[in-house]
Amino acid sequence: MLAVFPISAQKKAFKGNWITYKIEMKDSSRILSHFISDSSYFNFDISKRKICLRVDPTSPKEVACLKYRYNGHYLITSKATGYRIDRASKDTLILSEYIVNLDPTKLKRYYFVRAQTIFDANKRNPSKTHIANKYYTPKLKISLEEKLNLAFKNDHTNFLLKGTISLDIKEKKVQTEIIESTSTDSLRLKKISQIISESYKLWELKKFKHLNKLQIPFVLKDLQRIQLKTFDINYFTHSYETFNTLSGDTHFLINLSDYYFSEGVRSFDLKGYFYAIVNFSEAYRLNPMKIDALYNRAATYFQIGDMPLACADWQELMLLGQTKGKHLYQKNNCGGIKKKKLTPKKNENDQRFSYLQNRFYAKEILEYTSNF
Repeated sequence: MLAVFPISAQKKAFKGNWITYKIEMKDSSRILSHFISDSSYFNFDISKRKICLRVDPTSPKEVACLKYRYNGHYLITSKATGYRIDRASKDTLILSEYIVNLDPTKLKRYYFVRAQTIFDANKRNPSKTHIANKYYTPKLKISLEEKLNLAFKNDHTNFLLKGTISLDIKEKKVQTEIIESTSTDSLRLKKISQIISESYKLWELKKFKHLNKLQIPFVLKDLQRIQLKTFDINYFTHSYETFNTLSGDTHFLINLSDYYFSEGVRSFDLKGYFYAIVNFSEAYRLNPMKIDALYNRAATYFQIGDMPLACADWQELMLLGQTKGKHLYQKNNCGGIKKKKLTPKKNENDQRFSYLQNRFYAKEILEYTSNF
């Protein structure tokens, strides 16, 4: 249980500019999501009346600003939502999401450090040449993607490149080094390098006058699709894997997983437990981030008396860092259950197959659908 600081101390401490260094579910479970990870960047700027959110460390633009009302341990942003202050001190802040009528296991907890504190820690490096990171970087007045898109207009090809932007603060200029590229078009690469190298005045460098140079690793993607032609840049990395965003195929699989999940819930409500198991299994196979399907499949196994398979699912959830899964595994003494031939309760809603036959057909269906 997190300690809650006195209200008088919190009221003074929670305001300011904060950056996340860790995110987890409110019950301390590991986050499993296509859209957010435990190391995702969030910048909360909390003033007297507003909370402003930024998700791009190089952009001064705010994603959203919410008015809030302070009420004891809570920052209330609407009648149904807000944040609970779990801890607030000079340099650290911990906030938990609060949403009325939503299962607490679906809510997140954010761990913050004051932005200036982490900036000062990086600044103490005695070298006059520093390497930027998401906590220690200047912002751009206009994004480099915007400058590149304006320069190339509709002239796009599909390729990747990695390089380093060197901001020479002493000489007031930018040098761009392209380390490698999947494109062999030297003129295109030269033009990209030139546009980036002309960006010195776009960088807000007042806080970096103590340096001679600041180096920013980056990867760039030029994307050409029927409906989308654009440049995309990820900073502070030389890894192309940071572009592994959701594709159209992934969105299709997520939607299909949601369909099977809904069918699983409907089957369970109708006491068609075999079909519920098949649907929850398919939902989880199509989208391994959908752990609710695994929880529901375990609950279905439990309902029909198949404790070894229920325990197997709770164990998998436990290995995925899910607190509730660990609790269910321990509560049901799964460590002491031996694998043995089952004599489960008969599914009265299924007149054609016995339960053990259903297990066989479920396995056959899953093996068949896995080929698609």
